[in-house]
Amino acid sequence: MLGKIVSFDPVVYYNKVYLGIIGVVAFITQLQLLHLLRYHRTISILGTTLAKSLVDLISFGFVMGIIFIAFACAIYLLYHDLVEYSTMADTMGSQVRIENIILLIC
Repeated sequence: MLGKIVSFDPVVYYNKVYLGIIGVVAFITQLQLLHLLRYHRTISILGTTLAKSLVDLISFGFVMGIIFIAFACAIYLLYHDLVEYSTMADTMGSQVRIENIILLIC
């Protein structure tokens, strides 16, 4: 048994699959809960408000996505020599982590 390397790759894979299934189940459960709450007056007002502002929300998300990618490109061009910013995906992940830290501080 000594000197034998144990691979945890299957465990990691099954954990990712498990988390994905749990996420889908939680999403479906929340949709069912919202479906039940649609008869409540306050929830129906919220749904109507979101439906009427859908175009504006999509436009805002599109613009914020462009700004996010622009900042990620700038950070990547400045710091691509560092391991944490070596790829665009790593740069975007670091940017999200930094934004989450800033939101927690405020």
